[in-house]
Amino acid sequence: MIQSKKLIFYNWLTKLLPDCRIVKAFRIWLLKRAGVKIGKNVELGEGVVIRGNGYIEIKDNVKIYDDVYILCKPEGKVVVGNNALLATRVYIECGGVISIGENTQIMQETLLTANC
Repeated sequence: MIQSKKLIFYNWLTKLLPDCRIVKAFRIWLLKRAGVKIGKNVELGEGVVIRGNGYIEIKDNVKIYDDVYILCKPEGKVVVGNNALLATRVYIECGGVISIGENTQIMQETLLTANC
């Protein structure tokens, strides 16, 4: 279960830090500490915001570009499959279940929602 306070700290801190290799690795480490399940070789762009206290899993070799927003409510579940790509300004709001399959590309300016 993701702890919201740790995610709030992650979102606040990443706005202050520059975008470089060390900071990207630090951001992934912070997300893991907050309870987000993250696989190998995950790339996060600038301005990626992850909020809520539902279940979030990002599998191996996923690329998440700039300004992606993921909100997962307590009863929600978001799973991003292996080799998936979330392009710039993708917005995911989940109160149900959203599963993005392997090798899937979600292109820019897309809204995914599951609020059952």
